[in-house]
Amino acid sequence: MTNPMSQIKETFSRIGSLINFSTMVIVFLGLFVAYGVTTANTANAISGLADRIDQVVAKEDGRWLSHADLHKERNGEVKAREGSVDTRLSSLEKSSSDIAAKNDQINYRLTVNEQQTKSVLDALKELTSTINEMKGDIRVIVARGDEAATPKRKP
Repeated sequence: MTNPMSQIKETFSRIGSLINFSTMVIVFLGLFVAYGVTTANTANAISGLADRIDQVVAKEDGRWLSHADLHKERNGEVKAREGSVDTRLSSLEKSSSDIAAKNDQINYRLTVNEQQTKSVLDALKELTSTINEMKGDIRVIVARGDEAATPKRKP
C-alpha cells in the first residue's frame, strides 16, 4: 500500500507536470499567435508601403511624362525657329548675292567711265595742242595779212 502522503505528492507532481505542460502549450500557442499577428502587421505595412510607392511612382511618371511632353513641345518650337532662321538666312544670302552682282556691275561701269573720262581727257589734250598750233598758224596768217594790208613806205 501506498502511503497517502506519497499519493498526494504524486498527484501534486502530476498536477505540476500538467501545469508545466499546459503552460508550455499556451506559450507555444502564444508564440504562434504573436508570430501570426507580427507577420500580418508586417504584411499590411509592406502592402501599405507598396501602395504608397505605387502612388509616388505614378505621380513621378506623370511628372516625367509631362516633362517629356515639355521637351517635345520645346523641340517643336526650336525646329520652327530653325526653319524661320533658315528662311531668313537664305533670303539674306540671296540679297547678298544680288548686292554682290550690283556691286560688280557698278565696278564695271565705274571702270568704263574712268576709261571714257581718260579718253575724253586725252582727246581734249590733243584738241588743245591742235588749237595751240592753229593759234600760232593764225597769228602768222594775220601778221602776213597785216603786212599785206599796210602800204609800204618807200624811203
